[in-house]
Amino acid sequence: MMTFAEKYRKAMMAERRYRDAPRKGWADPKGRKSADNQTIEVRRKEAVDLAVMLGSALYNSQVWLREKIVLVNYIDQLANGAPDMMTCETCHNRYRSVWMDGACPYCAASAGAREQVQSMLEETAP
Repeated sequence: MMTFAEKYRKAMMAERRYRDAPRKGWADPKGRKSADNQTIEVRRKEAVDLAVMLGSALYNSQVWLREKIVLVNYIDQLANGAPDMMTCETCHNRYRSVWMDGACPYCAASAGAREQVQSMLEETAP
């Protein structure tokens, strides 16, 4: 399994390779005209944009994951030791019962995120 750094480096290398690739045609005019000598046939900007989006998605997912870990740790410290502390039976995270009228904020956030992603997917469906 590749680490984040390896995936990110691979995406950036793909961006550079596609950005600097020769135009449509043959990579080496003096070489054999075979499939392994043929250059890419997609638009350069399209391939570069795809590699940039991949690298950005990898970076953003790591930032989001670290941010969530820090936030969960912070909320756990706020709730820890409080007399009204509760532990969610579903996600096993700790929170205070006065928050969100006793509902688990983690489960509520997860359900809200799933609904938003589902609505985005339904909007883009043909």
